[in-house]
Amino acid sequence: MLGIVMLITFAVFRASFLARRGGLNSTVWALLAVVGVLAGMFLGSVIMVFILLAKDPGLLKLIEANRNNQQFMTDYLLRTQNVYIMEIFLMFSGVGGYLFVRHHLLKRLPPEDDSANN
Repeated sequence: MLGIVMLITFAVFRASFLARRGGLNSTVWALLAVVGVLAGMFLGSVIMVFILLAKDPGLLKLIEANRNNQQFMTDYLLRTQNVYIMEIFLMFSGVGGYLFVRHHLLKRLPPEDDSANN
């Protein structure tokens, strides 16, 4: 949970700084960064569910048999899967969402004048 908060905080500050430097509305781009991180994590969780179902074919039968017993499913996944790998995958998915927003932000920034450096 702390990693998610740190990732969102980083994305907000970086997007806000880049937008302010380019003369764009920093609040809008900070909110877009939050949405990008959360959308990336959502897509990552969907991919992770597909991977879990492909890796463990009996999992779908367990889900159907224990549809109302969430604690059983949580215990099963904690016993059989590495939770840290899942969390790291979600973090990288969130970073991907931030990089998508950053790409669009950098495309909107005016080009820098290189004549000052020469």
